[in-house]
Amino acid sequence: MKLNPGKTSLMVVDMQNDFANEKGSLYVPSVTRVIPNIKKLIKKARESKIPIFYTQDWHRPDWIEFKRWPVHCVQGSWGANIIEELKPKENDYYIKKQTYNAFYGTFLERYLKELKIDTLLISGTVSNICVLETAADASRRGYYVVIPIDAVASLDEFGQKILIHQMESLYGAKITTTEKIMF
Repeated sequence: MKLNPGKTSLMVVDMQNDFANEKGSLYVPSVTRVIPNIKKLIKKARESKIPIFYTQDWHRPDWIEFKRWPVHCVQGSWGANIIEELKPKENDYYIKKQTYNAFYGTFLERYLKELKIDTLLISGTVSNICVLETAADASRRGYYVVIPIDAVASLDEFGQKILIHQMESLYGAKITTTEKIMF
């Protein structure tokens, strides 16, 4: 699948220590299988000068979400940092978010518009939560969404099926694999 490098950005959703490191408070075990594929996507994006956006769950210590979930991704903490294997570079973008959706209450869309991006290549975790919410909103906002299914991690197989079903049938996203992505 050939994507236009001048119109595409790569999103790396919530690949933070609390989700993607086995010592994290909300560790997603399937994340270990997607890290090598996300690394490949990052390498391809850097070689093609495609902007990379890293989203981060970013919460105050007293955040209301902690009534439903264990404390995680507290602003400035080790758990909120992007994992070392996928470390951002100086020119990459950080989108700090307080909800599942990377567009809600952030500058993400402003940056995308300034860069004249119309296609989002989305990777990361968790498939049927933050990846799905961000991808769905991107689609509603008119972006073409591409999801390499081997570069998104879920809590279970059902979560992965939810992402695929919703994004293909409802939002018209392209579900593909890392190897098929070309710029």
